[in-house]
Amino acid sequence: MKNTLIEQAQNGDSEALITLIESRKQEMFRIAFGILKSSTDAADAIQDTALTCCEKIDTLKNPAVFKSWMFKILVNHCRRILRERRKMISIQELQEQGSYAGPEKEVTDNIEFFRLMDQIEAKYRLVLLLYYAEQFSVKEIAELLE
Repeated sequence: MKNTLIEQAQNGDSEALITLIESRKQEMFRIAFGILKSSTDAADAIQDTALTCCEKIDTLKNPAVFKSWMFKILVNHCRRILRERRKMISIQELQEQGSYAGPEKEVTDNIEFFRLMDQIEAKYRLVLLLYYAEQFSVKEIAELLE
């Protein structure tokens, strides 16, 4: 069914593309938040990713790699945000800002995981997040991160 939606999206069906992006929203948030340490920045990265996917879906050659393609776009947008803002908010600072709402609730459920991830160098954190939290294979991670 996913490949059918992807093919529909490639043929200009914006509803199919929205369905595909919505189905991965939680995963995208976990990855973006794991990289950026900010729910606001994560939301920006997800929004930019959705826009890029809409604009570039016709460049996707193989529908079977849609997920990896989309997550590669997300990671690139996260890296751009990091370069632009040159800051990372720690989990402790985020907790001091107030309670979580919406998709961020899942983050509070895994706060210990993120505390541990916060102690790891950024380049290794992304690999571990993709492998353990999102169950990407080593090959998929290698392709995603080039």
